[in-house]
Amino acid sequence: MVKDVQQPDTCDWHVDDQGFWPESFISTASEQSGKDQSGINAWIALDDMPQEYEGSMAVCPGSHQAEWRWEAYEAIGQDRTKSGLSFEEMMQSLQRSKKGFATCDGIRNERPDIREKLEANSVIMDFRRGDVVLATRLLFHRTMPVTPEGQEYFQQRGIEVLMRYSVRYVPGSACLPNGYSTEWSILDNPKNKAQSINDVVSSTGDCWYPQVWPVVEEDLDSKLDLIGSKIPEIKEKEKSAFATIRSAMMS
Repeated sequence: MVKDVQQPDTCDWHVDDQGFWPESFISTASEQSGKDQSGINAWIALDDMPQEYEGSMAVCPGSHQAEWRWEAYEAIGQDRTKSGLSFEEMMQSLQRSKKGFATCDGIRNERPDIREKLEANSVIMDFRRGDVVLATRLLFHRTMPVTPEGQEYFQQRGIEVLMRYSVRYVPGSACLPNGYSTEWSILDNPKNKAQSINDVVSSTGDCWYPQVWPVVEEDLDSKLDLIGSKIPEIKEKEKSAFATIRSAMMS
């Protein structure tokens, strides 16, 4: 992921949606059970992002357990009673996004009261290259624009973009969405919809989701080689899917 030093646009308070985190909203838990969906995100700084110049992200500790979190999910268009969205429902969500009411701006535009709570308890990360933040996938966070002082600081050093990397970890019991998805394993085999990651791996033998705990798979390299041979075809399918989405949005 790349942050343009001169670009003021940011993604306001949110938790990542199924486009970024392709896991069914009710695959491992539900509101009725009183438990949240499981998953850990590793956010890795590949450049220095000093707190004083921002450009990294802000997090709200404890927000994944806040009483108002379900209202916040609703504001960013995440219906956690559904395991997935049909193509039509996804298009409705994207149309809503064009009007400024979705993942990156729903809380800001629809629930300023919740945004005040998030801002009041926020922590702006102070990153040095190589730092890693591990957090539950449902921790509310937002990206930060680079300050004017930061723009000058980075410009003097010839830095145009700030780079970061994200790795997502989920238990094998987590399920893929049961609906329209551009997740590569689903593009490869639509039967993988709504399947648990364990079932996808055991039924296909493919290494879309390598095991890293309690041990890394011994034959991981050979499995990844097999996946690598599929990637060109999958990218073409993904390109076609995105073209269909763009066409539908313009119609």
